[in-house]
Amino acid sequence: DVPGNVQLYESQRVMGQQALDAEAARVRRPGLVVDTELRDGSAVHETLEAARAWGADLIVIGTHGRGGMERVVLGSVAEKVLRKAPCAVLSVPHAALARAHATERITHVLCAHDGSAASAHGVAYAVSLAERTGARLTLVSVVESLPYGGDFTGPDFAAFRAAREAHARDVLDTAVPAEVRVHCNVHDRLVYGH
Repeated sequence: DVPGNVQLYESQRVMGQQALDAEAARVRRPGLVVDTELRDGSAVHETLEAARAWGADLIVIGTHGRGGMERVVLGSVAEKVLRKAPCAVLSVPHAALARAHATERITHVLCAHDGSAASAHGVAYAVSLAERTGARLTLVSVVESLPYGGDFTGPDFAAFRAAREAHARDVLDTAVPAEVRVHCNVHDRLVYGH
């Protein structure tokens, strides 16, 4: 509805469709169905609407890796999609895009788990992904350091840290049922830091 150069708009649509067709042709192979659709509007809104309309199980989206003021000014399509998506989102950072190959497969899944309900949903998804791909699954629980300042040598700190460690170990021990661990390559890691 914004007045503008109609020819420029139409040429962008033609170039967009050509880019989609070229990418589909590049990745299409026997046994893989590739559909394309060119949409007009906000990248975030249209991506979310497409996911809903198609009943997507997973959105895969590349990121530019912008930070600081550039991110504030330009925003992050990937971050907004991640926050509002009706399904799981796999965000592929720019550095990973540079080393990706068509023949790569998932061999190792890392899943952070803090014991929260949201985190448990992530664990369930990670287990499903590891089971389907035969990948190794590493569950990580982080015992975070306390803010700076204060006495970290006293008995109160030692008891607090021991309680946090016990919680983190419990989170890892109960994250994946024993019967799943029998057929899924699951490793637990307790780490310290932020």
